[in-house]
Amino acid sequence: MRPDAQIVPLRGNVDTRLRKAMTEEYGAIVLAAAGLARLGLADRVTEYLPFDVMLPARAGALAVQCRSDDRLARDLIAPLHDPAAEAAVTAERAFLAAVGGGCCAPVGAYAESDDVDAAVLRLTALVASPDGSQIVRVSGEGACHEPAALGERLAATALDAGAAMLEACR
Repeated sequence: MRPDAQIVPLRGNVDTRLRKAMTEEYGAIVLAAAGLARLGLADRVTEYLPFDVMLPARAGALAVQCRSDDRLARDLIAPLHDPAAEAAVTAERAFLAAVGGGCCAPVGAYAESDDVDAAVLRLTALVASPDGSQIVRVSGEGACHEPAALGERLAATALDAGAAMLEACR
């Protein structure tokens, strides 16, 4: 989106990164808005990047776990289960696994269900070259009850479109 921008690594905790953003060394920095909000720093966000500019990291979700034999704990946490979130994370993880992505691979994915009955799941994903000069972006819809099939299908489409050649960490 900005071939004129020079992308450089930025180390340090959030406060350090925000301080560096105020120097002339950096024209801008990109941080996760959710992380800033959790730290009470949402007022520091100056722009939210739309998904057509940058997809979020794939398959992020919070989980609550308990022993399978602890019926009381299972009953207490059951209302926390979100089937739509489970479907989204499953589709994103299936895409990542099928393209062979890992933690150093430039892969993004975002799945969501936008209809009232959550029957349809939409997934947008991409695989990029390490320098960002080449990107294969795919999107599609599938049944919420078959999220892995959607992720795998779009991964096959991305691989057919050249994504296999873009990944540095295969």
